[in-house]
Amino acid sequence: MKAQSIVISLALLLETVNGNLSLNTCDRILQHGYPCENYTVTTQDGYLPTLFRTPGNPRGREKQNEVKSPPVLLMHCLLCSSDVFVLNGPNDGLPFMLAAGGYDVWFGNARGNTYSQRHIYLSPTSEKFWAFSLDEIALIDLPTTIEYILAATNEQKLHYIGYSQGSTIFMMLQCAKPEYGQKIMTSHLMAPTVFMRHVRSPIFLYLVPLLGPPSDAANFLGTFPMQNVMGMIRILGWRLCNSPPMDVICLRLMQLIGG
Repeated sequence: MKAQSIVISLALLLETVNGNLSLNTCDRILQHGYPCENYTVTTQDGYLPTLFRTPGNPRGREKQNEVKSPPVLLMHCLLCSSDVFVLNGPNDGLPFMLAAGGYDVWFGNARGNTYSQRHIYLSPTSEKFWAFSLDEIALIDLPTTIEYILAATNEQKLHYIGYSQGSTIFMMLQCAKPEYGQKIMTSHLMAPTVFMRHVRSPIFLYLVPLLGPPSDAANFLGTFPMQNVMGMIRILGWRLCNSPPMDVICLRLMQLIGG
């Protein structure tokens, strides 16, 4: 069995045991009394990412008095999903605030993440499924998502909010296909990441000469289902890192990666 199959099978098993398999972005939104919808988009190369939506229908406001607001698209960070925007709940969660203000809030999901591991004919356990990079996410997934939202809402423009990787792919799209600037009303980039030359993480600095040039190791890591690995770390991490001395070890490890 290939490494991809083993990792994905273990991740699904852990999610099932942990009880998180059935709790998706819509479930988390519905828990707080906001409406939610989900959609499946088809990219030109056959991937099937999932979009979530909470329409701008603020609680306590009469429908006849509502003013239609343009859609807002939120794109998540590296190794994340649309869940990252709703975990805080409605008190200080940005999408809830936007929905309460009447905005039509959409959540994108990049290929390969928890909600985008389907394809027209490729299996997520195959190496070919994972043979993509930021280029495909920026130049295929993102414009496909934008076009789908504009068509579904009958709008000409939308607001864009990108977090980390979400900001990176937005700037890549604007550079490669500047015509998409005409479809963006405003853009808001949180933790924007463009150039990596100032990274100080000793782990990354050590791996760059090993994995930067083309090699078997680089190809293996490039087609490895890292989303599933991170899912296993999230499930196991709070158990392993919740008490001494592992809490200090886990903290030091995170500092080595992120500073």
